[in-house]
Amino acid sequence: MKQISINKYEFKKLLGRNIKKLRMKAGLSQVELGKKIGFKSSGTVSQIERGAIGLNVENIYRASHILGVHPIALCSPFEISDDQVEIYRNIMTIFSEPTDPHIIETVKTVLELAVNNISLKKIAGKIREIEGMDINVEDLIDSILKSKKT
Repeated sequence: MKQISINKYEFKKLLGRNIKKLRMKAGLSQVELGKKIGFKSSGTVSQIERGAIGLNVENIYRASHILGVHPIALCSPFEISDDQVEIYRNIMTIFSEPTDPHIIETVKTVLELAVNNISLKKIAGKIREIEGMDINVEDLIDSILKSKKT
């Protein structure tokens, strides 16, 4: 993974950009988000979104919880798509509640496939190759992951 260098000013700008996008996606006003985080001034969120001020770690965690994402989503230097916001929220839902271990294993596997850039189309193609055969899903996924590495 490419290392990214970012200064304090740039970090405040990207933090503000991400908070604004997630706040709007959540349907919250700046005032509403500010109250939920615990800010006394109604203009604080506006200042954060403009990159004029930053957030301490405690408030980054508060904001991420309110917005339904992991704190890393607020600090990401990359543009966050609406689809990625939904992925963050779904992952946070899975890990914030007691979940069946099989669901956790499924999520881990799907994320590993995604990280390795393996699409459902490739998985479907592999299934077609073995159509009619009785195969264990874990064996299928292992086979696909091995073919990606070679």
